[in-house]
Amino acid sequence: MMLFIPWTARAEPEQLFLPREFIRLIHARRSPEDTMRLLAPLREHYHPKIQARRGEGPSRKGPCPCGSGEKYKRCCGKTA
Repeated sequence: MMLFIPWTARAEPEQLFLPREFIRLIHARRSPEDTMRLLAPLREHYHPKIQARRGEGPSRKGPCPCGSGEKYKRCCGKTA
C-alpha cells in the first residue's frame, strides 16, 4: 500500500478511475449459460475428466493378498 502513495500523489485525476468500457463489461448481465461457458476452461484445468478404470483384483488361482499363503479362492475369495 505504501508503494502506491507517491504514484497517487503525482497521478492525474483521470488515472484514478477505471475506463467506462471496463465498468460496462463488469456490470453486464450474463446468463447462467454464459457463466458456465466462461468458466469451462477453468473447470477443465482444475477438475480434468478422469477415466475410471476397474482395478486388477486378485487372481482366483493366485496367492491371497491377506498373506495367509493360501490361494485366494480358498481364503478370502470364499466370501466374495
